[in-house]
Amino acid sequence: MTALIMSELRQRMRGKRWWILLGIWFAVLLGLIVLIRQALVSTSPDHDLEVGVVMFASLALLVLALACLVVPALTATSINGERDRGTLAILQATALRPWEIVAAKFIAALVTTAAFLAATIPIALWAIAEGGVSLGKAAAVYLTLFGVSAVLLAGAMGASAIVRRPALSAVLAYGFVFFLTIGTLILYGITMTTVDYDFDGSPPDYGVRWLVLAPNPFVVLADAAPASPDDQDDDPLAGMRYSIRQARDPQSYQIQSFDPQTGEPIFEEEPEPPPPVWPYGLAIEAGFAAFAFYVATQRLGVPAKKLPRGERIA
Repeated sequence: MTALIMSELRQRMRGKRWWILLGIWFAVLLGLIVLIRQALVSTSPDHDLEVGVVMFASLALLVLALACLVVPALTATSINGERDRGTLAILQATALRPWEIVAAKFIAALVTTAAFLAATIPIALWAIAEGGVSLGKAAAVYLTLFGVSAVLLAGAMGASAIVRRPALSAVLAYGFVFFLTIGTLILYGITMTTVDYDFDGSPPDYGVRWLVLAPNPFVVLADAAPASPDDQDDDPLAGMRYSIRQARDPQSYQIQSFDPQTGEPIFEEEPEPPPPVWPYGLAIEAGFAAFAFYVATQRLGVPAKKLPRGERIA
């Protein structure tokens, strides 16, 4: 299996296209972060705003957004592309079992994804040097990005095993990304129309509707990012975390009144923060990834018991 992993990596990194794509990835992110920093400095000349916090949060969200575009392409045609070229039969004729073939392709794509994430580390170190972001928080964010990217890779690989044509499998892979990102938001909005609101001042009961939103990659990223004592106002990730956990337990954030001088909320009792959402989101995403891995393994089994009309055995 190691030989297949190395062969996959050599095929991915052969030629100049790989390095050009990696350079474009770094240049786009660096340019966006430079523009964001300039906007922050110009709008806050007295440095009241934590520039490093906003820079790092913006970097994390931009990396995830670009990963949703780039990462699925790494495995969206990994299986049906081999089948079309007639090279899949060579792998199936070796001593490699179907799950080993799928695992080798997945690991090679995962290493490639790790290279894309590693390319952004200099930008992250720049944001950390600006202040307000700890190394522990940065490490947690990057681990979350890596885990979410693995789920996107697995989903795209499952699409390449289900659909015979590479173009259609790419569409299915990005459909999976759309479901996790935009689709969960749409479904959550639909479920919110069934909430019963009481106009006596008590917070509404959302029930378990937050589970619909939990597997969203941006929700997982924002909720998994460790909180700092004073990051609520400046950190976009903290603002998203507040909204997500409020959706899970609105009573924890029930505000009784506001201080007329400072505008700070006043609680009758100090609220306890609700439990995190990201473990449930990652568990649901891991379930999707495991199912996609299982489907891909079953589709590579030989002898094939049943194939769609017009599809060759390998």
